[in-house]
Amino acid sequence: MKPIALIFCVFVMAGPALAGPALAADIIPPAARQVWQDFTNERFGASAKVPTVGFTAEAPPANGDGQAWTGQDGTVRIAVYGSYWTVFETDFPGFRDKLREFLIEDGVTLESEQTGDTEFGFAGTLPDGRKFRDRTVIVPGCDIAAHTHIEYPAAQAPVMDAIANEVTESLVIADGYC
Repeated sequence: MKPIALIFCVFVMAGPALAGPALAADIIPPAARQVWQDFTNERFGASAKVPTVGFTAEAPPANGDGQAWTGQDGTVRIAVYGSYWTVFETDFPGFRDKLREFLIEDGVTLESEQTGDTEFGFAGTLPDGRKFRDRTVIVPGCDIAAHTHIEYPAAQAPVMDAIANEVTESLVIADGYC
């Protein structure tokens, strides 16, 4: 075999191995090309659309609070879960403030915050440099809160920002839980 043919065979045959591990952007298609699944947590009724292509469901927690999915390269994580928000505070703005405090104590840099009478959201950067997006919703008169938490490398923002928007904006408490 001629040297050029040998080099060609090495790169074609071993190309993926020489390129290193695939990045999330190579494994996780953009939101517009995703296959979406409706997820509803049975315990709290936290419900959201979650992407299926490029993600694997983690084992659910024993307490049944929710579900998480990890990107196939292990750098992206999406969680949908519920809680009793009145365990922390007696009013919803106080609950929002308490969660903001927890984030700041953990060294998070908050870059944006959305608030409303029955929802709030935080976005920013974790201490390790990854991006995160959180959203919480309630139904007035009900002590259940539905939450999403999404983490991803900053380099994956072009793909993950739109996916995070889709997941967080679809978050609701399913009918019949409050």
